[in-house]
Amino acid sequence: GNDESWTELTVSQNTFDRHIEEDQADPKYITVTNETAYRYYAFKFADNYGANYMGVRRIELQTEDGWSPAPDPPTNVQATDGTHTDKVVITWTKSAGATEYQVYRDGVGLGWLGDVATYDDTGADAPTITAGTASASDGTSLDYVTLSTAGESANAGTVHSYKVRAKDAEENESEDSDPDNGNRGVGSLTLQWQRSAADSDAAYSDIDGANTDPYNDTGAPANGDGRYYKCVENAIGAAEQTTNA
Repeated sequence: GNDESWTELTVSQNTFDRHIEEDQADPKYITVTNETAYRYYAFKFADNYGANYMGVRRIELQTEDGWSPAPDPPTNVQATDGTHTDKVVITWTKSAGATEYQVYRDGVGLGWLGDVATYDDTGADAPTITAGTASASDGTSLDYVTLSTAGESANAGTVHSYKVRAKDAEENESEDSDPDNGNRGVGSLTLQWQRSAADSDAAYSDIDGANTDPYNDTGAPANGDGRYYKCVENAIGAAEQTTNA
């Protein structure tokens, strides 16, 4: 409301010609992007009066009737850190005057919600399993085959950055909230050893009770015939993985 403290605008669209004739009928406008919460009282334009000097003039703008400022950004944004294996829960404190909210994951909007203060992000990256490498002993014992794995792990989902934006009934959007990180968790890794029916990489079945690392398979053929082994690995929230045979 005064001719002080001017801020340079970030222009995203400019329909002004280099020379605007006074009798042009088409409306001319500039769209700015760096001050979405305000309507401007005035713009300043530079008039080129020659190679050595220019003047500055001000064009005052008429604000819309009944206009109100955009809502403040939501506060106290919190995203769960591994609490759930199937989602990240984002909560926030509502903004005065807001009627809708949108959650942003890593800068991407997830769609406008209603007048709510929580959102379940089931699209956050799922946890994973690193299968590792399986090995089996070759004739080192008369009584059993020792099975073991190395390098296996259950991994929580990727950490995402979450922000929330508010919007009022007049479609005025707030600035983004402060960010908070969150991710999906993962359950404990479980193992199930399997043995082939013959000396070939086929026709596997579970070995009853073979859920440890290492595991001694006393059910292997006593006559020394070979068998193939692999380990099936699971963790709640993650896709099943199987080691090499």
